[in-house]
Amino acid sequence: IHPENIFGKETGRTMRETLWYVLASLAIGLIAYFASEAFFWSFRPDGATIPDIAMTVIAYSIAGGCVLTAVAATGCGGVRAAFLGGAMLGFLVEGVVVGTMYEAFPFQIVWTPIAWHALVSGVTVFALHRAAVHWAVWRQVGAMLALGAFGGFFAAFWPMERAVLPGTADTVAYLMGSGAVAVAGFVMLDRVGQVPVPGRIIRWVAPGLALILFAVQTVFAPSPLRLTCPVVIGLTVWAMARHGTGGGGVSFRGAAPLWRHALFLIAPGMTAAIAAGLVAGTAGMEANIPVALVTSGTGLGWWLWLLFRAAYPRRAASA
Repeated sequence: IHPENIFGKETGRTMRETLWYVLASLAIGLIAYFASEAFFWSFRPDGATIPDIAMTVIAYSIAGGCVLTAVAATGCGGVRAAFLGGAMLGFLVEGVVVGTMYEAFPFQIVWTPIAWHALVSGVTVFALHRAAVHWAVWRQVGAMLALGAFGGFFAAFWPMERAVLPGTADTVAYLMGSGAVAVAGFVMLDRVGQVPVPGRIIRWVAPGLALILFAVQTVFAPSPLRLTCPVVIGLTVWAMARHGTGGGGVSFRGAAPLWRHALFLIAPGMTAAIAAGLVAGTAGMEANIPVALVTSGTGLGWWLWLLFRAAYPRRAASA
């Protein structure tokens, strides 16, 4: 049963395209929860419940809807879309939803929006997995083991930060459950396939919600530092437009079998094994410092390079 047969061709097509847009936004929220939350925190945050996790997924889905609108309207694709889209998602989450981007200014403009959300979540998790499902199986397994080992290395920092960590069973359930949620998101994107440029009203729903939230927070907590958020988001969307094809929607084509997506669970499994070992009594180590320095330097350099190439494409091409 197609909506066109019930509501007419134009209305039915709008409904179908809106549904794909909503499902793709939700899928991004599911993937981002693992990549930007569970993979970062390593252990379940104190007091986090299923309703809390669901609300976090919704927040990431709204941010994901904003990214979808930008990518679909600009036609930016490939790894650039994953990186710049991840940066935009990071600026929205850290600058609008939680407001941590204005702490330790200006370092936290980079950490975590560009360093983690863009480089780790957008490229190292999202883009890597979507590419790896089409590689030879041994290469995909190796990539997921490496990703999981990176997560385990970063997890070594948390025993120094948190006096009491969740137990082994809790940690394994949190990371593997979040990884399964990400797998569901990847499968949903395969089923959606193609997200057209949203209609005039639909394309502004998620950005409108983000704008309202930002305005309310600015009224109740005014600060000139908050002006950095629309500036960096504007620069990122501008770079998408300059590197894009001028619209045409977002393609998630290249579907893979379910079992290839399921191999993604190797990464949280590896991280969980290492994190569980840390719970067993190690004092931890300052793994956050090298991770922050490397990802911040790499992410910031990449973001600035894309801005430079957007402003001076010919000069950048000859460099």
